[in-house]
Amino acid sequence: MSIAKDYEEDFSSLTSRERMMYLIELGKDIPDCSNFSGEKIPGCTSDVRLASTGNALHICANSKVVKGFVKIILDLVESKELHSLDIPSFLEKTGLGTRAEMSRSDAFLNVVHAVKESFFKE
Repeated sequence: MSIAKDYEEDFSSLTSRERMMYLIELGKDIPDCSNFSGEKIPGCTSDVRLASTGNALHICANSKVVKGFVKIILDLVESKELHSLDIPSFLEKTGLGTRAEMSRSDAFLNVVHAVKESFFKE
């Protein structure tokens, strides 16, 4: 099974509150941006920064929920699934693209776009 499918399965049965708690748990090891000099990702309400050096990708975030998104994105990059993943479909299947989650899903899309632009040189 793919990482994307695993996340879709993990999130599919959760309530909105449970999804937010799961995202916070996922992001617990993502650093905050206080000592991070990467490029700020535009369009994100919280401070999210990205640095790409060679084959390494580093992302920080100041929001606990966005840190969970960052963890998912980093897992998708590591598994080589992000580049070809249908992001709107993924957000729908995980429940992260609902109207109630719209500002957060916009942050997810902005980070994905920045990663693809910086790391994959699209």
